[in-house]
Amino acid sequence: MSVGQEIVSLIDELQDQRQFREQHWEGSFSDYLHVVSGNPTVARTAFQRIYDMIMSHGTTEYTENKQPYVHYHFFEDRPDNFRRD
Repeated sequence: MSVGQEIVSLIDELQDQRQFREQHWEGSFSDYLHVVSGNPTVARTAFQRIYDMIMSHGTTEYTENKQPYVHYHFFEDRPDNFRRD
């Protein structure tokens, strides 16, 4: 077996076909509407998903020099550098 074929076979082994099918759904428009009616978050745009991600970490409102500010905890530096050990 050549090096190119070995690489292709390794990539093929690492792929999860079930997960691929879940992420690349196919169906009719009425099927899509049925899915959205059951779970409206499916139809959110990328911008809305990023907003949800930022807001999920919470906020703190404060006043400085009579100006209201919002601190978004998502942008804080974490001492563990976001490690997942």
